[in-house]
Amino acid sequence: FFNLIRRHINMICGRQRQARKSTVTLPIHDNDDSLSDDYNKVLRYCEDRDGFQEYLSEAFEGSCDTGMTLLHLYPDYSLDPISGDLFTDCVSYNNFLIDSFYRKQDLSDCNGIWRRRWTSKEGAKLLLPGYSEEINKMKSGGMKDGRFPVQAELQNVATNNLFTYDEFYYRSTREATVIVDPHSGEATEWEQDESDPEDMMEQVLKKQPWLKVKKTQVPTVKLVISLGDKIVYHGKNLLGIDEYPFVPSICYYEPDMQSYAWRCMGVIRNLRDPQFLYNMRKVIELQILQSSVN
Repeated sequence: FFNLIRRHINMICGRQRQARKSTVTLPIHDNDDSLSDDYNKVLRYCEDRDGFQEYLSEAFEGSCDTGMTLLHLYPDYSLDPISGDLFTDCVSYNNFLIDSFYRKQDLSDCNGIWRRRWTSKEGAKLLLPGYSEEINKMKSGGMKDGRFPVQAELQNVATNNLFTYDEFYYRSTREATVIVDPHSGEATEWEQDESDPEDMMEQVLKKQPWLKVKKTQVPTVKLVISLGDKIVYHGKNLLGIDEYPFVPSICYYEPDMQSYAWRCMGVIRNLRDPQFLYNMRKVIELQILQSSVN
């Protein structure tokens, strides 16, 4: 077997590793240089501790191989139990299910994303710190419902000692209070802070009586977490934002193709046929050489 595909993938992914850059902030005014430098040091420290650059390259390589890989942003409370740290994880193609009819790469029209992980009882307690007593009562059964048939964990004979940790993100709406200025046409969502007095809105409306208050539905993303076959959480996502905590890394994506097999593909998809024909040719040549009279 002669692997001709790997050198093409290494050339593309090696170029990405060579040219990847860190996240930086740029000063707007001349006196903001020192503040921008401090922000850059903080961002570099966070990226180095999380290993973000390596996860980014892994997602790029995964998209070249299979067509799509997700970067999952999540809060981690193992080092900071109060505020949490924003960490990154690379989710391979066989560990998630995504709406197959989305078109926008910012996932603004995606209806749902389902990610599955396998964890032990002790790992489940770290992921769900408030459910330790319920987890102790549960029995791990290695549930195999056929939803993720190509997961690597399914090849492990010890899956009976593991739980399935599922995270399902879906599009929904929430009610929001919007302050509208009819003179300028400007509108902004009213966010009540815990330190503000309860009549904060009334005070603002007294000072600016021309403002209008409206109730509206705002698109958001909600989360359902299940451990095994038991739902343990259903509400807003852990980052508290109205978008998916995923960043897709996509190679070739044609959302209007009828065949899903050709809708999303990587670099390898079109290299498999030349690879197969080359190896078949070499095998035939070797058989001819071995069968000929020396």
